[in-house]
Order: sequence, then structure tokens, then C-alpha cells
Amino acid sequence: MAERRTLPVLPLRGTVIFPGITVPIGVGRPGTLRAIETAIKGDHLIFTVAQRENVDEPAPEQLYTMGVIGRIGQVQRGLGGVQLLLQGEVPPRPCTITASRIL
Repeated sequence: MAERRTLPVLPLRGTVIFPGITVPIGVGRPGTLRAIETAIKGDHLIFTVAQRENVDEPAPEQLYTMGVIGRIGQVQRGLGGVQLLLQGEVPPRPCTITASRIL
């Protein structure tokens, strides 16, 4: 049986992450910045998942249920948010996203 993990969630607008690919991502939404900070304080892993709708603060039902676990690499902080390099690591997996876990 697969190992269960609890990870911060990174909702993506107009972007999909694939395993083995490194992608630059711009982050500026407050909830997303908190998710990035949580991941950086831990093992740099974050669950990336695409949004169904283009909204600023997505609810769990506005996210797809398949996503990729990514590793946060280089991080550059600026006035408008954060630029980071994100590498897809673990192949797509179904997940359960709860409101208490969207940071």
C-alpha cells in the first residue's frame, strides 16, 4: 500500500508540472507564499496541483485531484513575491485535499 503523506499544496494556474522537469514558478498569493515557506522549513517537498478555475484563493473543489510532488530548489525573494525553481519528482498521484491543508 502507498505511503500517506501530508504536504503543503501549491495550486497552479495555467501550469502543469511533470516528473523530471524543472520549471520556474512565480508566486505571489498569500496562501501560496505560506505553503512555500512551510515546504522550505521542512524537506522542500510540496504537492503541485492544477486549478480547475482561475481564482485567487481556490477551494479544494476547485483543484484537480491528480498532482505531482515537487521539490523546491532555488528561491529568490522580491517585492512582488517569490521566484522559485520547482522540480517534479514523484509521478502523478490521486490525492485528497482538505481546506485545513490549503495554506
